[in-house]
Amino acid sequence: MSPDHFDLIVIGSGAAAAACWNAAAQKGKRIAVFEADVLGGECPTFACMPTKALLHCAEVYETARSAREFGIEIESVAVDYARVKAWKDRVVSLTGAALGEQPYRDMGVAVFRERARFVSAQQIQAGGRLYAAERFLVATGASPIRPKIPGLDEAGYLTFREAIDLTALPSSMLVLGGGPVGCEFAHLLSAFGTRVTLADHNARLLHREEPEVGDFLAEHFRRRGVDVRLETRVSRVEGGVGGRWVTLSPADDRIHVDEILVAAGMAPNTSLGLDIAGIEYGEKGVAVDETLRTSNPRVYAAGDVIGPYRFTHAAAYQGRLACDNMFGTALRRVDYRAVPRCVFTSPEVGAVGLTEAVARDRGLAVRSARVDVRDNDRAITAGRRDGFVKVIADSAGRLVGGTVVSERGGEVAQELALAVSLGATTSQLARVIHAFPTYSEALVAACHALGERPSG
Repeated sequence: MSPDHFDLIVIGSGAAAAACWNAAAQKGKRIAVFEADVLGGECPTFACMPTKALLHCAEVYETARSAREFGIEIESVAVDYARVKAWKDRVVSLTGAALGEQPYRDMGVAVFRERARFVSAQQIQAGGRLYAAERFLVATGASPIRPKIPGLDEAGYLTFREAIDLTALPSSMLVLGGGPVGCEFAHLLSAFGTRVTLADHNARLLHREEPEVGDFLAEHFRRRGVDVRLETRVSRVEGGVGGRWVTLSPADDRIHVDEILVAAGMAPNTSLGLDIAGIEYGEKGVAVDETLRTSNPRVYAAGDVIGPYRFTHAAAYQGRLACDNMFGTALRRVDYRAVPRCVFTSPEVGAVGLTEAVARDRGLAVRSARVDVRDNDRAITAGRRDGFVKVIADSAGRLVGGTVVSERGGEVAQELALAVSLGATTSQLARVIHAFPTYSEALVAACHALGERPSG
Protein backbone atom coordinates (compact mmCIF):
# COMPACT_ATOMS: atom_id res chain seq x y z
CA MET A 1 0.00 0.00 0.00
CA SER A 2 1.62 3.25 -1.16
CA PRO A 3 1.29 6.02 1.45
CA ASP A 4 -0.10 9.47 0.72
CA HIS A 5 2.75 11.95 1.09
CA PHE A 6 2.77 15.43 2.66
CA ASP A 7 5.34 18.04 3.57
CA LEU A 8 3.90 18.19 7.10
CA ILE A 9 1.61 15.94 9.09
CA VAL A 10 0.16 17.39 12.30
CA ILE A 11 -1.34 15.02 14.85
CA GLY A 12 -3.79 17.04 16.94
CA SER A 13 -5.71 20.25 16.30
CA GLY A 14 -5.29 22.48 19.35
CA ALA A 15 -3.41 25.76 19.68
CA ALA A 16 0.04 24.28 18.99
CA ALA A 17 -1.23 22.41 15.95
CA ALA A 18 -3.09 25.42 14.54
CA ALA A 19 -0.13 27.76 14.96
CA CYS A 20 2.14 25.27 13.21
CA TRP A 21 -0.07 24.42 10.23
CA ASN A 22 -1.02 28.07 9.71
CA ALA A 23 2.64 29.06 9.54
CA ALA A 24 3.46 26.10 7.28
CA ALA A 25 0.55 26.89 4.94
CA GLN A 26 1.89 30.41 4.53
CA LYS A 27 5.15 28.82 3.40
CA GLY A 28 3.26 26.89 0.71
CA LYS A 29 3.63 23.47 2.31
CA ARG A 30 1.31 20.52 1.68
CA ILE A 31 -0.25 19.71 5.05
CA ALA A 32 -2.50 17.10 6.66
CA VAL A 33 -4.05 17.36 10.12
CA PHE A 34 -5.30 14.29 11.99
CA GLU A 35 -7.77 14.66 14.86
CA ALA A 36 -9.71 11.88 16.58
CA ASP A 37 -11.54 14.18 19.02
CA VAL A 38 -13.10 17.64 18.68
CA LEU A 39 -11.40 19.99 16.21
CA GLY A 40 -9.70 22.87 17.98
CA GLY A 41 -8.49 21.00 21.05
CA GLU A 42 -9.50 21.56 24.67
CA CYS A 43 -9.32 25.33 24.99
CA PRO A 44 -12.15 26.66 22.81
CA THR A 45 -14.67 23.90 23.50
CA PHE A 46 -13.98 22.49 26.98
CA ALA A 47 -11.50 24.63 28.89
CA CYS A 48 -10.41 28.26 28.52
CA MET A 49 -13.34 29.77 26.64
CA PRO A 50 -16.27 28.05 28.34
CA THR A 51 -14.87 28.45 31.85
CA LYS A 52 -14.13 32.14 31.31
CA ALA A 53 -17.65 32.63 29.95
CA LEU A 54 -19.08 31.01 33.09
CA LEU A 55 -16.76 33.04 35.32
CA HIS A 56 -17.93 36.23 33.63
CA CYS A 57 -21.51 35.29 34.44
CA ALA A 58 -20.48 34.79 38.06
CA GLU A 59 -18.89 38.24 38.05
CA VAL A 60 -22.08 39.81 36.68
CA TYR A 61 -24.13 38.04 39.35
CA GLU A 62 -21.88 39.12 42.20
CA THR A 63 -21.78 42.69 40.89
CA ALA A 64 -25.57 42.78 40.79
CA ARG A 65 -25.78 41.42 44.33
CA SER A 66 -23.46 44.16 45.61
CA ALA A 67 -25.18 46.96 43.64
CA ARG A 68 -26.66 48.59 46.76
CA GLU A 69 -23.13 49.39 47.99
CA PHE A 70 -22.82 51.71 44.99
CA GLY A 71 -26.22 53.32 45.34
CA ILE A 72 -27.94 51.08 42.80
CA GLU A 73 -31.19 49.46 43.91
CA ILE A 74 -32.05 46.13 42.29
CA GLU A 75 -35.26 44.61 43.61
CA SER A 76 -34.23 40.99 43.15
CA VAL A 77 -31.32 39.03 41.74
CA ALA A 78 -31.76 35.40 40.76
CA VAL A 79 -29.79 32.83 38.80
CA ASP A 80 -31.19 30.71 35.99
CA TYR A 81 -28.21 28.44 35.53
CA ALA A 82 -29.61 26.84 32.40
CA ARG A 83 -29.43 30.29 30.80
CA VAL A 84 -25.92 30.77 32.21
CA LYS A 85 -24.95 27.59 30.37
CA ALA A 86 -26.70 28.91 27.26
CA TRP A 87 -24.43 31.97 27.40
CA LYS A 88 -21.43 29.65 27.65
CA ASP A 89 -22.68 27.72 24.62
CA ARG A 90 -23.08 30.94 22.67
CA VAL A 91 -19.52 31.96 23.49
CA VAL A 92 -18.20 28.58 22.37
CA SER A 93 -20.18 28.92 19.12
CA LEU A 94 -18.24 32.10 18.33
CA THR A 95 -14.77 30.57 18.64
CA GLY A 96 -12.71 29.57 15.63
CA ALA A 97 -13.14 25.92 16.56
CA ALA A 98 -16.89 26.25 15.97
CA LEU A 99 -16.18 26.81 12.27
CA GLY A 100 -15.23 23.16 11.94
CA GLU A 101 -13.14 22.24 8.91
CA GLN A 102 -13.72 25.48 7.00
CA PRO A 103 -10.54 27.28 8.17
CA TYR A 104 -8.50 24.26 7.12
CA ARG A 105 -10.11 24.12 3.69
CA ASP A 106 -9.56 27.86 3.24
CA MET A 107 -5.83 27.30 3.77
CA GLY A 108 -5.64 24.18 1.61
CA VAL A 109 -5.05 21.86 4.58
CA ALA A 110 -6.36 18.29 4.45
CA VAL A 111 -8.26 17.22 7.57
CA PHE A 112 -8.67 13.59 8.60
CA ARG A 113 -11.04 12.84 11.49
CA GLU A 114 -9.16 9.70 12.39
CA ARG A 115 -6.88 8.51 15.16
CA ALA A 116 -3.31 8.45 13.88
CA ARG A 117 -0.51 6.15 15.05
CA PHE A 118 3.10 5.89 13.99
CA VAL A 119 3.95 2.67 12.19
CA SER A 120 7.55 3.63 11.38
CA ALA A 121 9.95 6.52 11.84
CA GLN A 122 8.36 8.43 8.97
CA GLN A 123 4.87 6.99 8.49
CA ILE A 124 1.57 6.99 10.33
CA GLN A 125 -1.55 4.92 9.87
CA ALA A 126 -5.10 6.24 10.21
CA GLY A 127 -8.39 4.79 9.05
CA GLY A 128 -6.65 1.83 7.45
CA ARG A 129 -4.39 3.97 5.23
CA LEU A 130 -0.72 4.94 5.39
CA TYR A 131 0.54 8.52 5.31
CA ALA A 132 4.11 9.78 5.08
CA ALA A 133 5.67 13.23 5.50
CA GLU A 134 8.98 15.07 5.50
CA ARG A 135 8.12 16.50 8.93
CA PHE A 136 5.65 15.68 11.69
CA LEU A 137 4.28 17.64 14.62
CA VAL A 138 2.96 15.74 17.63
CA ALA A 139 0.42 18.03 19.29
CA THR A 140 -1.91 15.55 20.95
CA GLY A 141 -2.45 17.57 24.13
CA ALA A 142 -3.27 16.18 27.56
CA SER A 143 -6.23 14.66 29.38
CA PRO A 144 -7.51 15.04 32.96
CA ILE A 145 -5.76 12.83 35.47
CA ARG A 146 -8.14 10.32 37.00
CA PRO A 147 -6.82 9.56 40.48
CA LYS A 148 -6.92 6.00 41.83
CA ILE A 149 -9.13 6.56 44.86
CA PRO A 150 -11.07 3.59 46.24
CA GLY A 151 -14.74 3.95 45.35
CA LEU A 152 -14.34 7.02 43.13
CA ASP A 153 -15.14 5.34 39.82
CA GLU A 154 -18.13 3.54 41.30
CA ALA A 155 -19.54 6.68 42.93
CA GLY A 156 -18.97 8.80 39.86
CA TYR A 157 -17.37 12.20 39.41
CA LEU A 158 -17.00 15.13 37.04
CA THR A 159 -14.02 16.60 35.21
CA PHE A 160 -14.05 20.11 33.77
CA ARG A 161 -15.42 18.65 30.54
CA GLU A 162 -18.63 17.59 32.26
CA ALA A 163 -18.77 20.46 34.75
CA ILE A 164 -19.04 23.12 32.04
CA ASP A 165 -22.21 21.48 30.70
CA LEU A 166 -24.20 21.32 33.92
CA THR A 167 -27.60 22.96 33.53
CA ALA A 168 -28.13 23.14 37.29
CA LEU A 169 -25.52 23.39 40.01
CA PRO A 170 -25.44 20.94 42.91
CA SER A 171 -26.00 22.26 46.40
CA SER A 172 -22.59 20.93 47.47
CA MET A 173 -19.44 19.81 45.72
CA LEU A 174 -15.97 18.59 46.57
CA VAL A 175 -13.34 20.12 44.29
CA LEU A 176 -10.31 17.85 44.32
CA GLY A 177 -7.22 19.87 43.39
CA GLY A 178 -5.99 23.35 44.29
CA GLY A 179 -4.36 24.24 40.99
CA PRO A 180 -5.70 26.74 38.44
CA VAL A 181 -8.69 24.61 37.38
CA GLY A 182 -9.68 23.76 40.93
CA CYS A 183 -9.40 27.36 42.12
CA GLU A 184 -11.41 28.73 39.19
CA PHE A 185 -14.21 26.23 39.73
CA ALA A 186 -14.18 26.83 43.49
CA HIS A 187 -14.72 30.52 42.77
CA LEU A 188 -17.38 29.89 40.13
CA LEU A 189 -19.39 27.40 42.19
CA SER A 190 -19.25 29.40 45.41
CA ALA A 191 -20.33 32.54 43.56
CA PHE A 192 -23.57 30.82 42.55
CA GLY A 193 -24.23 29.43 46.02
CA THR A 194 -22.84 25.89 45.89
CA ARG A 195 -21.30 24.80 49.18
CA VAL A 196 -17.72 23.99 48.15
CA THR A 197 -15.04 21.94 49.84
CA LEU A 198 -11.67 22.49 48.15
CA ALA A 199 -9.08 19.81 48.97
CA ASP A 200 -5.44 19.69 47.90
CA HIS A 201 -2.50 17.57 49.06
CA ASN A 202 -0.09 20.51 48.92
CA ALA A 203 0.50 22.93 51.78
CA ARG A 204 -0.79 25.84 49.66
CA LEU A 205 -3.15 26.49 46.79
CA LEU A 206 -1.40 27.23 43.46
CA HIS A 207 1.72 25.80 45.06
CA ARG A 208 3.97 26.64 42.11
CA GLU A 209 3.33 30.36 42.58
CA GLU A 210 4.58 32.69 45.29
CA PRO A 211 3.59 31.46 48.79
CA GLU A 212 1.71 34.72 49.32
CA VAL A 213 -0.63 33.82 46.44
CA GLY A 214 -1.74 30.53 47.96
CA ASP A 215 -2.15 32.09 51.40
CA PHE A 216 -4.18 34.95 49.96
CA LEU A 217 -6.48 32.69 47.95
CA ALA A 218 -7.09 30.30 50.85
CA GLU A 219 -8.17 33.16 53.08
CA HIS A 220 -10.17 34.75 50.25
CA PHE A 221 -12.04 31.49 49.62
CA ARG A 222 -12.73 30.94 53.30
CA ARG A 223 -14.32 34.38 53.53
CA ARG A 224 -16.59 33.28 50.67
CA GLY A 225 -17.63 30.20 52.63
CA VAL A 226 -15.38 27.68 50.87
CA ASP A 227 -14.07 24.94 53.14
CA VAL A 228 -10.38 24.85 52.17
CA ARG A 229 -8.57 21.65 53.19
CA LEU A 230 -4.81 21.72 52.60
CA GLU A 231 -2.35 18.84 53.01
CA THR A 232 -5.41 16.65 52.55
CA ARG A 233 -6.06 13.60 50.42
CA VAL A 234 -9.22 11.69 49.60
CA SER A 235 -8.79 8.16 50.92
CA ARG A 236 -12.22 6.75 50.02
CA VAL A 237 -15.48 7.63 48.27
CA GLU A 238 -18.80 5.91 48.94
CA GLY A 239 -22.26 6.34 47.49
CA GLY A 240 -23.51 7.51 44.14
CA VAL A 241 -27.01 8.69 43.25
CA GLY A 242 -28.17 11.06 45.98
CA GLY A 243 -24.69 12.08 47.07
CA ARG A 244 -21.29 10.79 48.05
CA TRP A 245 -19.59 10.24 51.37
CA VAL A 246 -15.94 11.25 51.10
CA THR A 247 -13.25 10.37 53.65
CA LEU A 248 -10.50 13.00 53.88
CA SER A 249 -7.09 12.03 55.29
CA PRO A 250 -5.09 12.33 57.46
CA ALA A 251 -7.91 13.43 59.80
CA ASP A 252 -10.28 10.67 58.59
CA ASP A 253 -12.96 13.33 58.35
CA ARG A 254 -16.08 12.09 56.53
CA ILE A 255 -18.10 14.65 54.57
CA HIS A 256 -21.19 14.41 52.39
CA VAL A 257 -21.36 16.14 48.99
CA ASP A 258 -23.70 15.95 46.03
CA GLU A 259 -20.93 15.89 43.42
CA ILE A 260 -17.17 15.57 43.09
CA LEU A 261 -15.12 17.58 40.60
CA VAL A 262 -11.71 16.08 39.91
CA ALA A 263 -9.20 18.80 39.02
CA ALA A 264 -6.02 16.92 39.86
CA GLY A 265 -4.00 17.95 36.83
CA MET A 266 -3.43 16.74 33.29
CA ALA A 267 -1.51 13.81 31.79
CA PRO A 268 0.04 14.02 28.30
CA ASN A 269 -1.59 11.99 25.52
CA THR A 270 1.23 9.75 24.32
CA SER A 271 -0.58 6.62 23.07
CA LEU A 272 0.21 6.95 19.37
CA GLY A 273 3.03 4.52 18.68
CA LEU A 274 5.87 6.81 19.72
CA ASP A 275 8.13 3.85 20.51
CA ILE A 276 7.79 2.56 16.96
CA ALA A 277 8.86 5.95 15.61
CA GLY A 278 11.89 6.17 17.91
CA ILE A 279 10.43 9.08 19.88
CA GLU A 280 11.42 9.32 23.54
CA TYR A 281 8.72 10.15 26.07
CA GLY A 282 7.84 9.67 29.73
CA GLU A 283 5.30 10.59 32.39
CA LYS A 284 5.84 14.30 31.74
CA GLY A 285 5.28 13.90 28.02
CA VAL A 286 7.26 13.80 24.79
CA ALA A 287 10.93 14.70 25.23
CA VAL A 288 12.16 17.55 23.01
CA ASP A 289 15.30 19.62 22.71
CA GLU A 290 15.47 23.44 22.78
CA THR A 291 14.28 23.57 19.17
CA LEU A 292 11.27 21.32 19.98
CA ARG A 293 12.68 18.45 17.95
CA THR A 294 12.19 14.94 19.34
CA SER A 295 14.68 12.08 19.31
CA ASN A 296 13.35 11.35 15.80
CA PRO A 297 14.80 14.19 13.66
CA ARG A 298 11.72 14.21 11.40
CA VAL A 299 9.36 14.75 14.31
CA TYR A 300 8.74 17.84 16.44
CA ALA A 301 6.30 18.20 19.35
CA ALA A 302 4.51 21.14 20.95
CA GLY A 303 1.72 22.03 23.34
CA ASP A 304 0.40 20.20 26.37
CA VAL A 305 1.99 16.93 25.28
CA ILE A 306 5.43 18.39 26.10
CA GLY A 307 4.77 21.11 28.71
CA PRO A 308 6.36 22.65 30.70
CA TYR A 309 3.40 25.06 30.62
CA ARG A 310 -0.07 23.83 29.73
CA PHE A 311 -1.38 27.16 28.49
CA THR A 312 -2.94 27.93 25.13
CA HIS A 313 -0.60 30.88 24.57
CA ALA A 314 2.47 28.76 25.37
CA ALA A 315 1.25 26.05 23.00
CA ALA A 316 0.71 28.55 20.18
CA TYR A 317 4.21 29.96 20.74
CA GLN A 318 5.69 26.46 20.57
CA GLY A 319 3.73 25.58 17.43
CA ARG A 320 5.02 28.62 15.54
CA LEU A 321 8.58 28.01 16.71
CA ALA A 322 8.42 24.34 15.71
CA CYS A 323 7.32 25.29 12.19
CA ASP A 324 10.13 27.83 11.87
CA ASN A 325 12.64 25.17 12.87
CA MET A 326 11.18 22.53 10.56
CA PHE A 327 11.29 24.65 7.45
CA GLY A 328 13.58 27.59 8.27
CA THR A 329 17.30 28.08 7.83
CA ALA A 330 18.18 29.50 11.26
CA LEU A 331 17.20 27.47 14.31
CA ARG A 332 15.28 29.18 17.09
CA ARG A 333 15.43 28.00 20.68
CA VAL A 334 12.58 28.19 23.14
CA ASP A 335 12.56 31.09 25.57
CA TYR A 336 10.22 30.61 28.51
CA ARG A 337 11.45 33.55 30.60
CA ALA A 338 8.26 35.55 30.17
CA VAL A 339 5.36 33.11 29.81
CA PRO A 340 2.32 34.65 31.57
CA ARG A 341 0.48 32.44 34.06
CA CYS A 342 -3.10 33.50 34.75
CA VAL A 343 -5.77 32.17 37.09
CA PHE A 344 -9.17 33.76 36.55
CA THR A 345 -10.51 33.90 40.07
CA SER A 346 -11.74 37.25 41.39
CA PRO A 347 -9.38 38.90 42.02
CA GLU A 348 -7.31 37.41 39.23
CA VAL A 349 -3.80 36.03 39.58
CA GLY A 350 -1.28 37.01 36.92
CA ALA A 351 2.33 35.88 37.21
CA VAL A 352 5.40 36.01 34.97
CA GLY A 353 8.93 34.68 35.18
CA LEU A 354 10.61 33.26 38.26
CA THR A 355 9.23 33.12 41.76
CA GLU A 356 11.57 34.38 44.44
CA ALA A 357 12.26 30.86 45.73
CA VAL A 358 13.06 29.48 42.27
CA ALA A 359 15.33 32.43 41.54
CA ARG A 360 17.32 31.82 44.72
CA ASP A 361 17.47 28.08 44.02
CA ARG A 362 19.09 28.95 40.69
CA GLY A 363 21.75 30.93 42.49
CA LEU A 364 20.49 34.39 41.59
CA ALA A 365 20.99 37.25 44.02
CA VAL A 366 17.51 38.75 43.94
CA ARG A 367 15.50 41.34 45.82
CA SER A 368 11.75 41.61 46.03
CA ALA A 369 9.12 44.11 47.03
CA ARG A 370 5.40 43.80 47.61
CA VAL A 371 2.69 46.44 47.77
CA ASP A 372 -0.98 45.99 48.60
CA VAL A 373 -3.61 46.89 46.02
CA ARG A 374 -5.76 48.55 48.70
CA ASP A 375 -3.91 51.85 48.17
CA ASN A 376 -4.31 51.80 44.37
CA ASP A 377 -6.66 54.60 43.29
CA ARG A 378 -8.40 52.55 40.58
CA ALA A 379 -9.07 49.79 43.10
CA ILE A 380 -10.49 52.35 45.50
CA THR A 381 -12.91 53.72 42.89
CA ALA A 382 -14.23 50.22 42.15
CA GLY A 383 -14.35 49.01 45.71
CA ARG A 384 -12.09 46.10 44.72
CA ARG A 385 -9.13 46.58 47.02
CA ASP A 386 -8.10 42.98 47.72
CA GLY A 387 -4.76 41.80 46.39
CA PHE A 388 -1.12 42.73 46.01
CA VAL A 389 1.71 43.15 43.53
CA LYS A 390 5.14 41.58 44.00
CA VAL A 391 8.17 42.21 41.80
CA ILE A 392 11.52 40.39 41.79
CA ALA A 393 14.75 41.83 40.39
CA ASP A 394 18.31 40.56 40.07
CA SER A 395 21.42 42.31 41.38
CA ALA A 396 21.47 44.58 38.31
CA GLY A 397 17.87 45.65 38.90
CA ARG A 398 16.50 43.64 35.96
CA LEU A 399 13.03 42.23 36.47
CA VAL A 400 13.11 38.43 36.51
CA GLY A 401 9.60 37.79 37.77
CA GLY A 402 6.51 39.21 39.35
CA THR A 403 2.97 38.51 40.50
CA VAL A 404 -0.21 40.57 40.30
CA VAL A 405 -3.24 39.66 42.39
CA SER A 406 -5.96 42.18 41.58
CA GLU A 407 -8.96 42.84 39.42
CA ARG A 408 -7.82 42.26 35.82
CA GLY A 409 -4.55 40.94 37.20
CA GLY A 410 -3.97 38.88 34.05
CA GLU A 411 -4.07 42.03 31.94
CA VAL A 412 -1.78 43.96 34.27
CA ALA A 413 0.75 41.11 34.37
CA GLN A 414 1.23 41.41 30.61
CA GLU A 415 3.29 44.54 31.24
CA LEU A 416 5.52 42.45 33.48
CA ALA A 417 5.84 39.88 30.68
CA LEU A 418 7.08 42.58 28.31
CA ALA A 419 9.51 43.92 30.89
CA VAL A 420 10.96 40.49 31.70
CA SER A 421 11.19 39.60 28.01
CA LEU A 422 13.12 42.77 27.20
CA GLY A 423 15.37 42.60 30.26
CA ALA A 424 13.99 45.88 31.60
CA THR A 425 14.91 47.14 35.05
CA THR A 426 12.55 48.19 37.78
CA SER A 427 13.69 51.79 37.26
CA GLN A 428 12.86 51.66 33.56
CA LEU A 429 9.38 50.31 34.23
CA ALA A 430 8.75 52.86 36.96
CA ARG A 431 9.76 55.74 34.64
CA VAL A 432 7.12 54.80 32.06
CA ILE A 433 4.13 57.15 32.37
CA HIS A 434 1.12 55.10 33.43
CA ALA A 435 -2.44 56.32 32.97
CA PHE A 436 -4.23 57.47 36.13
CA PRO A 437 -6.17 55.84 37.67
CA THR A 438 -5.34 52.30 36.55
CA TYR A 439 -4.53 49.03 38.28
CA SER A 440 -1.18 49.06 36.47
CA GLU A 441 0.02 51.85 38.74
CA ALA A 442 0.43 49.21 41.44
CA LEU A 443 3.35 47.86 39.39
CA VAL A 444 4.98 51.28 39.53
CA ALA A 445 4.49 51.40 43.28
CA ALA A 446 6.11 47.98 43.68
CA CYS A 447 9.07 48.97 41.52
CA HIS A 448 9.55 52.17 43.53
CA ALA A 449 9.38 50.14 46.74
CA LEU A 450 12.08 47.83 45.44
CA GLY A 451 14.25 50.74 44.37
CA GLU A 452 14.12 52.24 47.81
CA ARG A 453 15.61 49.16 49.41
CA PRO A 454 19.40 48.79 49.77
CA SER A 455 21.11 46.31 47.45
CA GLY A 456 22.64 43.10 48.72
